[in-house]
Amino acid sequence: MTHAPGTLADAELRAQLERLPGIAYRCRVTPEWPMRWISPGCEAITGWPPEDFLSGAVHFGSLIEASHQQRVWATVQSALDEGRPFRVTYTIRDRSGGRRWLWEQGRAVDGPEGVELEGLICDVTPQEEARDALEESRRFSERVAATVPGHVLLFDLRTGG
Repeated sequence: MTHAPGTLADAELRAQLERLPGIAYRCRVTPEWPMRWISPGCEAITGWPPEDFLSGAVHFGSLIEASHQQRVWATVQSALDEGRPFRVTYTIRDRSGGRRWLWEQGRAVDGPEGVELEGLICDVTPQEEARDALEESRRFSERVAATVPGHVLLFDLRTGG
């Protein structure tokens, strides 16, 4: 069922997008990822309001950490070439300089100037930090076990296990 612009369905969709705990977007396909539309959730994640992205004052691509920029570009290009959606995880620097891990899923759509992307970006920083902490704990346990002759028993005083 389709609705004419300006109907109740449009208002409901806008309200849902404003409550989205992430970023819904539509952007052009260039390494700067200039936004044609971006949801209000961008401010909670990046520190910049939607207007800064839409005006071109801030380009999303400039937030992506340099060590991830080429991989993000290659992942998207590969998906476009193969005609499939893409998924990619990468880090950005937010307005305050903090590092955030983002998970993004998107797809190609026809736009007024050619192919564009639309998708969803979620902040997965807590999950990535927990995974990093778990990996560091595993490495620590391996280092301890490698330096002690005989058997090593690890006991967690907090859990009793």
